[in-house]
Amino acid sequence: LHYAALAGPSQFPTAQMGRVAMLSCLRFCVCFGALSLASASWTSGSDGEVDDRDAQSAIQLPAMKQADAPPTFLLVGDQGCTKGHHDVKRQGKVAAALASVAAEVQPSHIVALGDNIYDSGAEGKFDLIKQVWYDKFPGAHEALRRPWHIVQGNHDWRSDPMTQVEFTTSSANEGGFWEYPALWYKKSMEGAGVTVDIFYIDTMIWTGSGSFNSHFGGTTFSQAQDDQENWLRKGLQASRADWKIVIGHHVMYSDSEHHSGAFLDMRKVKDMIDTYGVALWFNGHNHNQEVVKDDAGHWYITTGNGCKRDSTEYCSPYSAAQACHLRLPGENSKKFFDHKGGFASIKFLSAAEAELVLYSAKSSSSIYTTTVENVAAGPPSRAFPSQPKMPPLTAREVLAAMNQTCGSSVVVGAAECCERDCCKSIPDMSVNQTCADFCGRSGLSCAAALAPAIGSSDEACGAGGDLGCGLALGRAGGDLVCRCAAAAA
Repeated sequence: LHYAALAGPSQFPTAQMGRVAMLSCLRFCVCFGALSLASASWTSGSDGEVDDRDAQSAIQLPAMKQADAPPTFLLVGDQGCTKGHHDVKRQGKVAAALASVAAEVQPSHIVALGDNIYDSGAEGKFDLIKQVWYDKFPGAHEALRRPWHIVQGNHDWRSDPMTQVEFTTSSANEGGFWEYPALWYKKSMEGAGVTVDIFYIDTMIWTGSGSFNSHFGGTTFSQAQDDQENWLRKGLQASRADWKIVIGHHVMYSDSEHHSGAFLDMRKVKDMIDTYGVALWFNGHNHNQEVVKDDAGHWYITTGNGCKRDSTEYCSPYSAAQACHLRLPGENSKKFFDHKGGFASIKFLSAAEAELVLYSAKSSSSIYTTTVENVAAGPPSRAFPSQPKMPPLTAREVLAAMNQTCGSSVVVGAAECCERDCCKSIPDMSVNQTCADFCGRSGLSCAAALAPAIGSSDEACGAGGDLGCGLALGRAGGDLVCRCAAAAA
């Protein structure tokens, strides 16, 4: 387990850390025979912690080589719909189209961009991962029986995220296609004379989610943020690959429902993208497909259209009234937007150029194709040359400008605001938390906990009956919509 290796035994429950460490060792021995434990230097220091250098060495899996074919992989996000969701049919269409393209382009692997299981993650059950992922993707389509690289999203984090990590080495992982060695990890590719380093990060840790605290405790959360930041910075700085790619769940730039992390909780990641020459960032989270390119040549790809959809677009046209300067890196930066369901592919043609293709769920035909040029490393200050010069806003100022407020209070941890303001919202919280807990984080009181109305609308913000502010999310049988109000004096 990479996270435990970096944070040390004090950061995780002893039994859990030991279990995952044992599973990780078994995975290296069985699945990667060429990588011995000795060569991985999986050793502990005198204080019982695994040395940072050893931990990084241990998780660097052998580079995937596919003859002389250019390195190619597919990406699909927010594909984990379960029975009872109105969008399971779209999920099936996406899976079939994904299989058709995989059979044609023969990617080395497929990336799952998070929200792998709606509504509340694996809930400690390997069988649930098998039912929602394997049975609908590799189990149903032979062309999808290849490695899947995983990151987790906010819905996955509602229950213990380590279940999805541990599934990697479990007997339930039929075919061994699910490859998720740690909460954050690196993999490498090589082909046709081109090398690629891919850094998979856990954006729930970057965004400061309250779900982390409920699983691991506040002090562990702070340590995890520092550890992941240091790991990513060192890895990008040390990489000598032709291409550097970073992949996570949350949005870096978005002209849709969720806020743009580059202006808020993922500023440090954005700075590293600029500083260390990362050409491509991929994410899910928004239930659509969007392509954004900043003035420095960095590309930000959203493909979270695996089963759900969201047609929200604020900046068509670009305007100050819609706070577009806090959604996009420039007026002409948005290159493409679609919400009908689909996925993406990336092929690295040379050290200088790659081909990005977005596909529709309706068929395996492409709906957008572009050539991506590689970028050189440079200072973070060159990230927004077309934006007006202004001091960075605080997190609360950004949320206020995006109308993520209820009265005079900023609403913290809303996955989605359901009204013009954010008094009614779908919260980011774990299965053991309530709407009273969620509203209380922002100094608000809970007025109601509502059952979402699942129907033909883009999202589940329509409200059913009041279930009570003390109802834990895990007992709701799905999402909750929290209605908050100013706390009584």
